[in-house]
Amino acid sequence: MHRKQNSLCSVVDNSLTNALLLLLTLQMTTLKKCIRYLGAFLDESLNFKEHIKRKCRTAMLNFFKIKSINKYLTREATEILCLSLVISHLDYCNGVLYDVSQCDLNKMQRIQNMCAKLILKRKKYDSSETSAI
Repeated sequence: MHRKQNSLCSVVDNSLTNALLLLLTLQMTTLKKCIRYLGAFLDESLNFKEHIKRKCRTAMLNFFKIKSINKYLTREATEILCLSLVISHLDYCNGVLYDVSQCDLNKMQRIQNMCAKLILKRKKYDSSETSAI
């Protein structure tokens, strides 16, 4: 009988210890403002501002890397690099951007226009929409 009481006390002690550890862990953890799920950055209000900010940052970093070596590249090589390293970041998970403000979409559009100017070897203030002729 004494052995059963000891095992019951140890089970109760272990469960109390686990409960206390869980409580301490929950108190010490903080909520994240943004999480990454399948490549999309979800923030607490689901307005995708963080997703757009991070994707634009990555796209711009890659854009400037391509721009720095652009004088050594052919037009076709520049196009391939822009599509694979810049535009792919902007296009990934674009289905979640359905009801995003026009201001946020303009940020992404500006980067696409910069890539078009880079491929067509246009100046900064030239239009990216006119034909290459």
